[in-house]
Amino acid sequence: MRFLAPLFEAAARKGSSADAIAEGTGCSAAELRDPRARISWPAFTRVLSSFGRVLSDEELVRAGAAVLETPVARALMLPGRLLFSLVDLYRWGARPDAPVAQMMAVADMSVTQLGERRLRFDVQMKPGYTAVREFWLVRLGVIRGVPRAFGLPPATVTYEATETAASYLIELPEERGLASRARKRVSWIVAARAAAAELQRANDDLHARYLELQREVERRKAAEEQLRAELTLFSASVAHDFRAPLRAINGLAKGVIEDHGDRLDAHVKRELGRVIASAVHMGELIDALLSLSRITRQEMRQERVDVSDAARAVLQDLYSAEPERQVEATVADGIVLDGDAALVRTLMECLLGNAWKFSRHRAPAHITVARDGDAVCVRDDGAGFDMQHLGAIFAPFHRLHTAKEFEGIGIGLAIADRIVRRHGGTLAVTTAPGEGAAFTFTLGPR
Repeated sequence: MRFLAPLFEAAARKGSSADAIAEGTGCSAAELRDPRARISWPAFTRVLSSFGRVLSDEELVRAGAAVLETPVARALMLPGRLLFSLVDLYRWGARPDAPVAQMMAVADMSVTQLGERRLRFDVQMKPGYTAVREFWLVRLGVIRGVPRAFGLPPATVTYEATETAASYLIELPEERGLASRARKRVSWIVAARAAAAELQRANDDLHARYLELQREVERRKAAEEQLRAELTLFSASVAHDFRAPLRAINGLAKGVIEDHGDRLDAHVKRELGRVIASAVHMGELIDALLSLSRITRQEMRQERVDVSDAARAVLQDLYSAEPERQVEATVADGIVLDGDAALVRTLMECLLGNAWKFSRHRAPAHITVARDGDAVCVRDDGAGFDMQHLGAIFAPFHRLHTAKEFEGIGIGLAIADRIVRRHGGTLAVTTAPGEGAAFTFTLGPR
């Protein structure tokens, strides 16, 4: 935001504070005055509009020209002036990789020579960007002030502009004489010294930021290791301390039914049955939590994984468990991805198990595993669901159907999502009620 410094100085001379300029822009005055800060284009144009309410058109132009009066600007531009003419310098500044163009990456620029000292400077905003009047006025000052940066009279510039484009006609001053060349050499020495000092300060600041970032990385690594140790301890606690009371509850309830069943009325038996079912359900929840924890913590081994073979093996297990089901499953050949083989097998168990379960009420049901570009798609023609619930389906234990409609505890898709994210991939779904669902995943950036 070094670009705005002359504008703030001009506004201050008119009695307008930086806080007043920043009001309504979404940025603080400190952010706007920080030379290293970066703000969005809409915020930048709002700031310029704020300056336009305080400064006259000519003051905006002068502030734009003042941008090139800084020692750093002179140091950056003067080497080019020593080698090239003013015409070449304008053309050089408008190249896509040039400093002037880089400062305004939201615009495409070009320079056309119309005569010995006449140029046309065209600016076209990129798609999606528009410019306010104040932007074109400040730029007018920058264009007019290029010769001033070398101790020459300013250029004569006229322009026409819309919200998305502007065209500047430039009349360059004539250079001549030994004194002019001497001034240029003196200005280069002064500017170079000032620029070197500022670059040194910037380097010191960058080094300090690097050290702070390094310390932050080390702190986060230590916190991550501590959290990993706590998760391991918690998992061991869940596996041991929670299971023992559940086994006791389950065993006692079953013992009462076995030993005293003939003396218990139907209501008591039903209640004991509910106790047993709740204990079993709690055990399933604990198993699910442990599975989710292991997925997050287990070490990954990257290798080439045959997803087609993994899918066929999972489907064979599902057929064996429910041979009475009528399911027509199709798996494309040659689907191979880079990933952890064990986690990919678990991923296919979750997605195919989900498709198998929610297509239960179709006979025959259809399940396909196919390529979708760099991704893999698991599709079924089962129950589906409303896409308005999309944000919740990957949350652990969240169910969109009752246990009477479809069995399960709502952990499979949460595990699938964790596996995909651990591989740096994405998992997306397309579905509608009664029209099945298609889960598409990658195991890395697309």
